[in-house]
Amino acid sequence: MTVKEVLYSCQSRDRASSHFRILAVSIHNLKYPFHGSARLQLSMLGALSLTGSRIVYLNVASNASSMEEVPVISRYGVASFKQANLSGTISQNQIKYLRVMPAVKDILNYTDPNIILCFSRQTFLLCKMLSLKLNIPLVTLHDAMRYLYVNQLIRASLLGAKEVPSALLALPFYVATTLASNASIAVSENIKSSFGSLINRRIHVVRPTFMLLNDAHDTPSEKLSKLDELPEELVLYSGPLGTLRYIASKTPNINYVITGPSAYYAKLSGLNNFSNIYLVHNISDQLLSKLHDKIALAIIIRNVMTGISMTAIQELYFGKPLLTNAVALQGLEELKHQGIANVSDDVLKLTSCLGEVLKNKRLREELEHKSLNFFDKHLSPFIFAKNMYSVLRELLARQA
Repeated sequence: MTVKEVLYSCQSRDRASSHFRILAVSIHNLKYPFHGSARLQLSMLGALSLTGSRIVYLNVASNASSMEEVPVISRYGVASFKQANLSGTISQNQIKYLRVMPAVKDILNYTDPNIILCFSRQTFLLCKMLSLKLNIPLVTLHDAMRYLYVNQLIRASLLGAKEVPSALLALPFYVATTLASNASIAVSENIKSSFGSLINRRIHVVRPTFMLLNDAHDTPSEKLSKLDELPEELVLYSGPLGTLRYIASKTPNINYVITGPSAYYAKLSGLNNFSNIYLVHNISDQLLSKLHDKIALAIIIRNVMTGISMTAIQELYFGKPLLTNAVALQGLEELKHQGIANVSDDVLKLTSCLGEVLKNKRLREELEHKSLNFFDKHLSPFIFAKNMYSVLRELLARQA
């Protein structure tokens, strides 16, 4: 089906069935949510779709133009939204994305959005132009604000001339996009407090949820059977590869697994030579779910945090105990206070705690229950949607 044919079929739906008709814009193909930002966007749009909003998502950096359905699933239900793939390449040049305006015009002829949701700062100019053209409010998401923090600015200056211009222009650009938006949403209180001190503008905090791509029909049976070859008890690791090299060498009887893009870099670093480290690169979400039947707990370590850890939210969804350093829990600090996550900046202490949790089945079950309960109470798709809708309703009322 062509873009026009698919969108025309949407027109027959009852327009009053959903108060929010959202046109979201970014640079990711959400049929492949391997990166954290893509997972965040898939989960947010999936939750909004699950709760009745009509979503059309523009992927403006696709290899070819097409329209497809993006099905999502979680233990809370199933839903789907439309993804319009528009030909383009990822670029820091905002003007380049304006070239897709003619194609977007065709899409707008068959949709009636009342909100523009800008997921990527690279597409902000396009989003602003669409907002002005349609005379509807623009909501900008603040996530992965790399140069918001002083240590990142210093690091950029040390890396040389190539990084310095981006670092120096970042803060003014953050401010400009916020002032030019009708509403701004931060994914964590940490971003709000750090950025809010620089600008006299209200910033809302809505923490993301977690959902899976409903891709069971796309997963070959041979790939499913390959997971059976993995050990029955695994520790998921997400963090600096050098730290895992140290931990794995100190605990040869514990098996570790790395998923996603990190598995590719781990192979380049030679971690595939460790007998107790398993690399599972860019697997389907059905495989990810099945893999978690074998995962006992997760270790998440971050040197810097510019948003919120989608890996931590993922593991809470699957009900896994967490061992982290303090930085990895930014935006989720209450996990430490409620005893859901074991937190230490000392790798030796984390390694010791790892052995204790794995040996103590009762403790592990208690932590699993706490993780699931926390996700249900604070991060479920319904909780996310409730918080998001509160912002959007206030915005539309103000615009009216």
